Amino acid sequence: MIPRSDVLAMIAVFLLALAARFTFLAAGGVREGGDTPEYAMLAHNLVVHRAYTLSSTPPFIPMVRRSPSYPAFIAVLTGRGAVDGRRIAAVQIALDSCVAAALLLLTPAVPMRSMRIAAAAMYALHPAAIASASTLLSEALFTFLLACGVVLVIAGRRSDRLLLSGAGGVVMALAILCRPIAMLYVLSSVVVLLLWRRQPRAASHVVALLAGCALTVLPWTVRCTAVTGRLVIAQAAGITNWYLPTRWDLDQSDQVTLWREFNNDPYGRRLNAARTPAEIAATSRFGAEQALRNVRANPSAYIAARIRTYPHLFISSFGATVGVNRTLGAVVGEHHFGTALLLAGFLLVFSILPLAAAAAGVRGAVRDPAGALCVALVVSTLLVHIPMWIEYRYWLPVLPYELALAAAGAAVIAGWQRRPAPSASVD
Repeated sequence: MIPRSDVLAMIAVFLLALAARFTFLAAGGVREGGDTPEYAMLAHNLVVHRAYTLSSTPPFIPMVRRSPSYPAFIAVLTGRGAVDGRRIAAVQIALDSCVAAALLLLTPAVPMRSMRIAAAAMYALHPAAIASASTLLSEALFTFLLACGVVLVIAGRRSDRLLLSGAGGVVMALAILCRPIAMLYVLSSVVVLLLWRRQPRAASHVVALLAGCALTVLPWTVRCTAVTGRLVIAQAAGITNWYLPTRWDLDQSDQVTLWREFNNDPYGRRLNAARTPAEIAATSRFGAEQALRNVRANPSAYIAARIRTYPHLFISSFGATVGVNRTLGAVVGEHHFGTALLLAGFLLVFSILPLAAAAAGVRGAVRDPAGALCVALVVSTLLVHIPMWIEYRYWLPVLPYELALAAAGAAVIAGWQRRPAPSASVD
């Protein structure tokens, strides 16, 4: 049972997030990304042709490079009409505002209620989360599905209700069908459930979670495997996100040049030439071979490129949110000191301080199942992205768990500050 005070706080945080996101939408309109046109076309063909394809006329070639949850989400909200970006953004805003409120359900073990509310409010006002809710990309839906799955798994474990754990598996499966990296988060949940054995039936909850997940994903996996001739769980050609960082000779911040060069390199040409599902799936092995070849060509340059790029996964000044598509250093170099001060404030308040507080909260958080799962999700994301393509938007799905840990860390730091100084001994 959720305490009444928490319910009221959740409502307040939800309304704060809702107001911030709708204000941003009203000021800046709907945003699109490079993948938006494909999502819209897939949604259109789902409704009009009852086929998951990018083909506009028969024969409809099955699409295996995109997972289906987000196009299906657009299709449900659009129907046979043109894609209504504002309607989609409005629903995404409502879903993401629920994530802000759900942060209070992830921090019940934090002893200071003010810190729990502050963490939820931080997500409600976080510039990257606000911008993501108005962008026609999969992050907002994925973040919502993952948060719902996590809350259900924790609720099932606390109450020892297998039905909730199974429901958590179903929702996490929908997250897998939105972005396949959610398979890693299912594994993280399984590990935490098995290690947290202070309550009975740990194995039963794992079985319920995996059963709900498998039964939901299985039909899509069967479809993709049938059309490609090889095992494809959620989408094919995922090796691209591992391949691109091995092009250590390219500046990953200059995406115009990077994609132009990618389209002309051996793997990029083969991937772009692939048409059938079998051809697309077959490019994965070639991409892996080319990636290893790139790394072996100059290992030190590859490692140096990863060291430069990796911090951008979880550290940002959020300039794109306010229309500043330049680094903080570039803005300072241009002597735009007002803008530089704004970006530095964003960097400190929404990036550096939460990370520092989260690091302080890890030790105490693992004593509670919700905190332990937050740690597992954050750490697994940090590890899996070491060799992967880096953008801050890939951190957004675990931002709520970073902030949950930050609440625990802030409570620890506040506790240290409140300890009375040891009295001086008198010999």
